[in-house]
Amino acid sequence: MGDQGSASGSSELDRQLWSAARAGDLQLLKQLCSQGADVAHQDEEGTTALMTAAENGHAAVVAALLEAGAPWNQQDNSGYCAGEYATASKNTAIVEMLMEWGVQAELLLGAAGRTSKGASSTSGSGSSAPNAGYLQQKLVYSPEGDKLLDADGEAVMMGWEAPLMERHAAAICQG
Repeated sequence: MGDQGSASGSSELDRQLWSAARAGDLQLLKQLCSQGADVAHQDEEGTTALMTAAENGHAAVVAALLEAGAPWNQQDNSGYCAGEYATASKNTAIVEMLMEWGVQAELLLGAAGRTSKGASSTSGSGSSAPNAGYLQQKLVYSPEGDKLLDADGEAVMMGWEAPLMERHAAAICQG
């Protein structure tokens, strides 16, 4: 998937971060993050330091990047995210880590959304929700059958995320 090392137009810190992630150099990576390297920076193929660390099996680096704010679900130019890089490389511990991070992020976002609505929640069909149209649109599988796509052809769920959705549902349904 991502085998290049630097991007034109990126800062030196960003290039060094990408290289540290690829090499699994946790100490250098943390130093670069503290110096302001962009943890969401993408090279010319859209690959991020998180994707590179996930692909190369560097669990401690993946954890550090997530803690530094790297988006767990950011996609490269081909529509792949860190979870797919880890899956393709058979780095199951990293897939598990990314799934746990995703579940926590989704639960926190959901809780924040419910809190911000406060007492103004609607009854009935919920059609007055700002995203009701999006939520009611027809979804289709990609030709390869590995992604669920919205009306704009954007992936809303990839195959590797099925366990993530199962864990999310289990967490929500616990009584």
